[in-house]
Amino acid sequence: MQSSTFSERALSISVGSLSPTINWPTLEEQEFDLPPLDQQRDIAELLWGVESLRRRLVTMRAAMQRTIDRSLNAIVATASMTTLGAHLERIEAGRSPSAAGRPAESGELGVLKVSAVGDGVFRSDENKALLSIDDFDQSREVRPGDLLVSRANASISGVARPCVVDDVRDGLMLSDKTLRLIPKEGTSSQFLLLSMRTATFRRHVRLSANGTEAKNISQAKLRLGPVPDLAHVEQALLIDDLQPRTSAILAIERQLALVELLGAAVCREVGI
Repeated sequence: MQSSTFSERALSISVGSLSPTINWPTLEEQEFDLPPLDQQRDIAELLWGVESLRRRLVTMRAAMQRTIDRSLNAIVATASMTTLGAHLERIEAGRSPSAAGRPAESGELGVLKVSAVGDGVFRSDENKALLSIDDFDQSREVRPGDLLVSRANASISGVARPCVVDDVRDGLMLSDKTLRLIPKEGTSSQFLLLSMRTATFRRHVRLSANGTEAKNISQAKLRLGPVPDLAHVEQALLIDDLQPRTSAILAIERQLALVELLGAAVCREVGI
């Protein structure tokens, strides 16, 4: 029931537009191919092994993040504060042209999904292929070093979620749910990334976001988010101090992505 096959079938039989709903009598009648019971057990054992590894990595990531959070929150408690907007040159918004329901292949142009902006990690594979090359806006193309923020999400935890792009393929553009923050000279993107993950900033996001079916935050309210008022030298010292832990989290995130790809490959191989 966690497979893409089941999810796609469930979506196809759902009713409603703003809040799709599945009726049990309709779902009850759906038929799916199942392998023999002994093969089911083997497949389940393999997939649970992948899931167990995924959960261990998630636990490790959470523990490492808590140590970073404690350091950041201690700085916030003692430093003078300013706003995110005070550190920004400008904010660039994306656009969402018509796209296919699959990722862009090599040589194709794509637009980011909101899930591309992970919590501190950029996922270039989370994109959709453009239906027309004429819709690609080069001014909105994603570049290495970009500080990206999710403008909207179904969950409040996904609103104003930041990441710095470490690597990206050519031909991907920002969507209307993603923003690119351009820091002022003397402000580090990594410093703003850390600042936007503090409890103080996240509290501001929770209080400022609006919407019912989906939560979103305006650029004006995002700019008002509180961040420490540190000079460039102080920013660099903070980044250097936290670098080993942030690098460890990035390594864990990459392993998580590989584990998720492994799980998906197993599902495709066994036809679920």
